Amino acid sequence: MIKKIDHIRAFGIYQNFEWSTSGTLKDFSSKNIFYGWNYSGKTTLSRLFSSLKNKTIHGDFAEGSSFKISSEGGSYQHDTINTYTRNVEVFNSDYIKDNLKWEFDDNINAISFEVGESIDIREKIESNLTEIADIEGTENTIGKKAEFQELVNEYDQFETLYTNEAKRIKNDAFISLIEFNKGHLKKIKDQIITDINAAIISDKDELKRLQNVVKIESPKEELSSIIFENTLKDTYDLSTSLLSQTPLKAQLIEVLEKNHTHYSWAKQGLEIHQKGDDCKFCGNLIPDERLIELTKYFNNQASALREKTQKTKQLIYQEIQKLNDLNFPLSTNDFNNGFQSKYEDLLEVAKKELGKATAMLTTLLKDLSKKEEESIYLPIATLAVNETDTLQTAIDNLNALIGENNEFSKSFDSMINAERIKYQRHLVAEFLKAQKYLSAKSNKDKAEKEIEILNARIIGLQNENVKLNAEINSISKGCEQLNTFIQSFLNRTDIKIEVNPETNKFNLKRGTKLAKNLSEGEKTAIAFSHFLVLIGSLEKKGQLKDTIVYIDDPISSLDSNHVFQINSLLKDTFSRQVPKSGNSSAQFEWTISCKQLFISTHNYEFFNLLKEIPPTNKNGNKESRYFISRINDESFISPLPAAFDKYSSEYHYLFGEIYQFTNETDRAASHRLLAMPNIFRRFLELYTLSKYPSYDEVDKRADKIFGPFASKRILKVLHYFSHLNSIERISKQSDFISDIDAATTELINFIKTNDALHYEALENSITQ
Repeated sequence: MIKKIDHIRAFGIYQNFEWSTSGTLKDFSSKNIFYGWNYSGKTTLSRLFSSLKNKTIHGDFAEGSSFKISSEGGSYQHDTINTYTRNVEVFNSDYIKDNLKWEFDDNINAISFEVGESIDIREKIESNLTEIADIEGTENTIGKKAEFQELVNEYDQFETLYTNEAKRIKNDAFISLIEFNKGHLKKIKDQIITDINAAIISDKDELKRLQNVVKIESPKEELSSIIFENTLKDTYDLSTSLLSQTPLKAQLIEVLEKNHTHYSWAKQGLEIHQKGDDCKFCGNLIPDERLIELTKYFNNQASALREKTQKTKQLIYQEIQKLNDLNFPLSTNDFNNGFQSKYEDLLEVAKKELGKATAMLTTLLKDLSKKEEESIYLPIATLAVNETDTLQTAIDNLNALIGENNEFSKSFDSMINAERIKYQRHLVAEFLKAQKYLSAKSNKDKAEKEIEILNARIIGLQNENVKLNAEINSISKGCEQLNTFIQSFLNRTDIKIEVNPETNKFNLKRGTKLAKNLSEGEKTAIAFSHFLVLIGSLEKKGQLKDTIVYIDDPISSLDSNHVFQINSLLKDTFSRQVPKSGNSSAQFEWTISCKQLFISTHNYEFFNLLKEIPPTNKNGNKESRYFISRINDESFISPLPAAFDKYSSEYHYLFGEIYQFTNETDRAASHRLLAMPNIFRRFLELYTLSKYPSYDEVDKRADKIFGPFASKRILKVLHYFSHLNSIERISKQSDFISDIDAATTELINFIKTNDALHYEALENSITQ
């Protein structure tokens, strides 16, 4: 239980309240009653208890406020109330505002309203619907899903791009030789997606070859390889060896040495003449000595060299002819498409090398002729360069290409398919790269995850709304107990609430007709009825016995006719008879159903009735009573003055305070001085109301009783001090304080003179 409020500072109208300096305040009991007039600080005090309930300082007083309470569990301050574990329930004007929601329903032309949990539930439903709309979007707004869906839609456009690109590949790249559609493209896409760049052919020559190869409809006939028996190096080596030789000059025949024609004629003549033969030219006998001389001449080194040179020249002629007779393919068109361009390039290289080889042989042939005819005894340095290896390489390259071409023709079906697949992969990879597919795919995947999260959130919110709507249905259908409380409050059976089946909201009916407006009293009755339903629910759950309850002025908007009904409801709700413990002869005793009960009121009659609700304070240990007063616009809690138990009504008490004040010798020093305006105003309200109950405003009633001049004089000072409403008026003393004495004296004198019998009755009520 809460034992006391040690202090309250800067908490609304409680600027500097100290429990220890506020008279002989006894600790709170299980039942506690606060009495105070309107604007004295009762509602503000209830908001301190709301702070305990909510574990945070009430929003109106959060800045600079502080307080401290003592309980059986220890002390709690404004900055530690979040650790307060006791459940607290508070009924005050905030509860009415927070737990009732009123609106005019045009469809039924009446007031619809919700109470308690259904307000929070419907607000949660609306909040969920708003969040769903924020995600999904509406006709006028773009939802959170839109930006992610746009990324998905951008990716989905690839379906159209796939179709268009597949058509282009089939018709343009393969001239319709293959079947290729979106399905083929997507299959290749899935195969190369992990490394798109690897499928792209970067070699321009290879790409050019592929572009031609894939368009081949049928293969060409196989080609013969180029037959080239390469003896050029041997010929070159033999020729250069002969050109470098220098034979001995022995047994020379001058005429033959100087004339190659004569040399050739004589050599041929020696071959056809034998010893003893006549000369076939002149007919004369050839002397044996001449034959021997010629034979020796033609068998010397020079002659032998000339013989080798002539044979080598014949060999060179054969080599040149062999080069001229090389069996190159007759036409570029004999190659399959895709090999033709490379053949042209290789053939050009081969012809250049062939020309070089022919030039080498021609140079050697010329040098050998010169050696034979002019310089048989001198070495000759040839200008011929041996480049036979490069010709061999060129021929080998051509034969390799012919081999590839023939292999392609031989295995056309499998190879053309492989080449086409290779080119298809290249084209698809280039397409994906150009369209930034990987980026679009990544964005789409991330967007789908976000959409999945948002969709899950929507489903969660929708499922939550299903449950919440079910709760509203349950709350709405359970209005029977609420009706019982409302009818008890208003003491009328013709008033009841019904559930609108279409909206699950309440409508108030007076008899058989829907109410088109609700009075403040009816609203209070409905709100407090809901509070009592809440209390009943806590008791059913077994939680009320551990709950602290604070009820602030439950009859603030109700007339005095309802105080008995409310008092009866409070008694039924919070008073319980339980078996008495100990050795007492009594079998039962009264207790309260909650852990601790606090009730505040401005109505003196209601206050007196509250004192009768068991448990009373007859034994002095189960009920505590306090007085809340406002002095100089600052509230204080003090012990309830003894006069409150002495007088039978608030009206008598108020008159007693005024009477005592006017009879004090030093009124300026009276402890009643600053409280007198509030006391006086409340007395005037009751006094004038008894005279003219049809007038709503106290000023009008006072004008009628005292006359306009006296009324303004009496009420001016009272209005000033009982309704302080500016910082300047709070912070400094007013000259009007000196008029309090005069106003009260004038009032007492007026009643004594003009309403003597009434004055005598009032005086008797406080002196007997």
